[in-house]
Amino acid sequence: MTIICCKCLKTKTEEGWIMLPTAGADGRSSHGYCPACYQETMEKIRGHRLRHHPPATPTPTAP
Repeated sequence: MTIICCKCLKTKTEEGWIMLPTAGADGRSSHGYCPACYQETMEKIRGHRLRHHPPATPTPTAP
């Protein structure tokens, strides 16, 4: 089965992730993320979370 990055369309091979012109032509392909696109996507998700759901500030307790 051929694994193709859903973002940059590179194909996973024994040598690593490379651009192939006919990736998945046999009809047996699956999609995922190459390491670089995975890292970039996770950074965007983390940034979105921090902008929309900032960490809670601890409430001081009375002695």
